[in-house]
Amino acid sequence: NDESPLSPLNMTGPTRVPRCQIERLMVAKNATAPSFPEMRRIIVEWADLIVVSGGNSLFAMLRWRTTGLDQLIKEAALKGTVLCGGSAG
Repeated sequence: NDESPLSPLNMTGPTRVPRCQIERLMVAKNATAPSFPEMRRIIVEWADLIVVSGGNSLFAMLRWRTTGLDQLIKEAALKGTVLCGGSAG
């Protein structure tokens, strides 16, 4: 339900800035994870800033390794993309 205050769509609401685009990647489940080329396009080629939400750090790292997201984040960081987050993010 996108009306819930805990909905990912609502959680990015306070960070919205005019003329700033937000792209959300849902990688926790295979069914919602984008393809590797799509993740690369967003993470490495498009994003200036990557914000990681809170949660289970061990689970996140395992999923990032499984999907290849860990290497994409590293590649993005090497080109100057900022990575930040709260809690486990």
